[in-house]
Amino acid sequence: MERAFKQGRWLLMLMCCAAGAAGVAAQPAAPAPGQVYPAKQVRVIVPHAAGGGSDTVARLLAAELNKTWGQQVIVENRVGAGGLIGSEFVARAAPDGYTLLVNEIGGLMIRMSAHGKPPFDALKDLTAVGMVAYGANAVVTHPSIPVRGMKELFALAGARPGALNFAVPGMGSVAHLAGVELEQLAGARWTYIPYKGGAPAIVDVVSGQADFGVNGMFSVFPHWKSGRLRILAVASRERHPSAPELPTLAETVGGSASGSWQGVVAPANVPREIIARWNNEIARINATPAMRERLAAFGALAETMAPQAMQQFLASEHARWARMVRAAHIKLD
Repeated sequence: MERAFKQGRWLLMLMCCAAGAAGVAAQPAAPAPGQVYPAKQVRVIVPHAAGGGSDTVARLLAAELNKTWGQQVIVENRVGAGGLIGSEFVARAAPDGYTLLVNEIGGLMIRMSAHGKPPFDALKDLTAVGMVAYGANAVVTHPSIPVRGMKELFALAGARPGALNFAVPGMGSVAHLAGVELEQLAGARWTYIPYKGGAPAIVDVVSGQADFGVNGMFSVFPHWKSGRLRILAVASRERHPSAPELPTLAETVGGSASGSWQGVVAPANVPREIIARWNNEIARINATPAMRERLAAFGALAETMAPQAMQQFLASEHARWARMVRAAHIKLD
């Protein structure tokens, strides 16, 4: 009896050891110290819907990095709360360089300023990695809307208060604040229809479900080229190099230059050598004619910025948009 008990106890111990070994084997192996980065799959989080500016930039980068790194770089869309859900996911991720964020910088800073209780601090919980691209905003209408310029749009909005539908990529986005400024310039009002990103907002303008809107050239340029959208003005300081025939807002009715700065950020405390590796790769990719041509097809320009300079840019954008949010009395939950 005692012998049988001892045999059973030893068998149980062996089974537990085997189960523990299997559990360890099932866990993904962590990169060993000294391994060259990246030693495993890298996730790039996009906090907006597929097809928008951030998504386009992330996928262009991932495609190039997959050619050279020998490890898969995947793009994952985590949509919600105007980009805060995906951004918070990265802010809370392990600072090991295997989870990064591609986001529109102005929109992120607006959400930080307009949210009553932001779930994280973008300047403390995230760190700059590198700027990738810039696309100016554009004022667009469906071709059925009987206007061909900004003054005609203002006149129509004034004659039909609240009747025109303005497709906005998200309440509290750069495009939303640009629309608020245009309302003030026009002395008119329209009805805002919020969407979960630039791509779905533009889809509804293209289909005629919404009358007009402000959106980044990333989203509108291909539709303008195909004739499915009409661009009334570009919100850039100078005429756009890919469409010099289009007037700027300043030339027509005034208004501030605005647009979409697409950049890569990471959780705070990611090792400097990993940030440097990413920044060098972005600069290399942006210098290639192929990348510049791909961005130009979306009406965007390649923009490269060192991590330190980009961190200062993040702080200046936060201060800039905070002032505008207060002036427009925008509150978001």
